[in-house]
Amino acid sequence: MFDVHETRYAARIDEFGPGGARPVVTGRRDIPTSKVLTRSGEYVDCEHNVERDFVTIVDLDPRVTRIRHQPHRLSYLWSGQRVSYVPDFELETVSGTYIVEVKTRREYERKEALRERLSQIRQVYESIGLSFFISFDDVIRIEPRFSNLCEMRRYRSTAVSSRDRAAIRDHLARCSSDTLSNCAALVIDSHGNSAVLSLAANHLIDLDMSERISGNTLCRLPHPTV
Repeated sequence: MFDVHETRYAARIDEFGPGGARPVVTGRRDIPTSKVLTRSGEYVDCEHNVERDFVTIVDLDPRVTRIRHQPHRLSYLWSGQRVSYVPDFELETVSGTYIVEVKTRREYERKEALRERLSQIRQVYESIGLSFFISFDDVIRIEPRFSNLCEMRRYRSTAVSSRDRAAIRDHLARCSSDTLSNCAALVIDSHGNSAVLSLAANHLIDLDMSERISGNTLCRLPHPTV
């Protein structure tokens, strides 16, 4: 539990356990539920496909260390009434914690009451030093980034020998960048393209994401982080 009585909203946060606020059961056929296995080793519940796609993409971001679904309940005072809210996700990152609501752009633009509610929720979180943002479906699924990241994720668990890993990274260190096909040709112990995509999914190399992944996609070493 986290109390912040000194703020104007008398905000209070009650943490939930690993399972989140409630079981993920929508009861609607058009909103399938699912679990996504993240690289932290935890399964993250998702209530609909947009949430699933959000987790799939965010889990490949090297800055994100943990994703929690429905992590807590926020309660606060607004116009004299105590209001509560359960966010979709909490992202733990190398630079801090972010609270996330996942929405379709269409729903957000059609519902004025929803926009007003999320605006007040943002104000409350900011008053207690937490960052809140809305992640929209059209941004999550922007192409070709979305298809590329989904393709890379398929190879995240593909084993790459230390010899093949060193061969690709040493080559890129010498030449700055090269095509996926040329990097794949260096692989000895496994399938070339799979090895390159596995290294990319595990942030050991970077791929040019401006076009769909192909043999001509440029590969390079990641920029060092500060």
